[in-house]
Amino acid sequence: MKRALPLLRRIVFWSLPVVILGLIFQKIDVVQLQQSFAQANGWLVAAGLAYYPLVVGIGALRWRTLLGCFARRRVEWGFALRHYWIGLALGMFGPASIGWDVYRIAAGGRRYNAYRAGAAAILTEKLLALLTSALLVVLLYPLLAFRDPGAGRMIFLSAGVLLATAGAGLWMLQPAGRWVDRLVAFYLKDKLDANPAPSISAAADDRRRTSTRPLTMAFLLSLLNLLMAAIGNQIFFRAVHCPLPFAVNLFVLPVLYFIFLLPISFGSLGIREGAYILLYGLFGVPAETALVVSFFNLLGVLLNNLIGALLAPETLAGAAKQMNSPGLAKENPPA
Repeated sequence: MKRALPLLRRIVFWSLPVVILGLIFQKIDVVQLQQSFAQANGWLVAAGLAYYPLVVGIGALRWRTLLGCFARRRVEWGFALRHYWIGLALGMFGPASIGWDVYRIAAGGRRYNAYRAGAAAILTEKLLALLTSALLVVLLYPLLAFRDPGAGRMIFLSAGVLLATAGAGLWMLQPAGRWVDRLVAFYLKDKLDANPAPSISAAADDRRRTSTRPLTMAFLLSLLNLLMAAIGNQIFFRAVHCPLPFAVNLFVLPVLYFIFLLPISFGSLGIREGAYILLYGLFGVPAETALVVSFFNLLGVLLNNLIGALLAPETLAGAAKQMNSPGLAKENPPA
């Protein structure tokens, strides 16, 4: 039974995208979908794809800010950008991009001998992303007209709960960090013996007493990240000749962020396409148009993953093996 349950989860994880995509293609007009692809403006599609590396750069800057804050040292920009991209490529093969976060904790710990500080940075990054996403949804909800007011109200209420939860999480980062300390100590116990870095709870408490500037900067970068992603999506909709108001993209993308956090399928494949159809359908976007834009976004994701793979110093399989190496923390960090 113990072996059957993990096997069942693995089967569901890999087969669910195929099932969802099959159901989607049964419901849509395939001829209309082909026409939408054929009539898309190639230059605008290329411009939308060009926005994906920009969004990654903003995300890497946010991680760099938080890692430097908790590790109490300057983090090189080149290091942050490179490993942020490599982590993205690794995260494609795990649920909810968990591998992406684990890789960044390992990379930061190896470089700066600060695994717990790296975990604190990831925890804070997630809370800030939830906070900014929920805040945008709550603020934009009264400005938009929904075809299904009930669904819009449900999204608004859910965002309100997440906003309160993320705000409380940031406020209680120091006590919450004790739980993360235990998890990090359990999973990385062989790497922490020689690690003099402070615990997550201690680092969080120290940051709260000294300065809120790094958190403020990370909060603003989270907002900028969503804004840039919405601009890229706006370009995609213009490419398929759909004059969607920009406020709609700025509302939908944070909701998509919530959905993609769910560890449901491989690379959110199938979930992404279904979510695009359902959410943009609330604003009158045809299913075929939403599906085309979701495929353009999938191309953008694959582009970033390809860049991450090219930046990796070794194959992705080798990088994953290196993350689990018992001697990872025993190497001296570079001066």
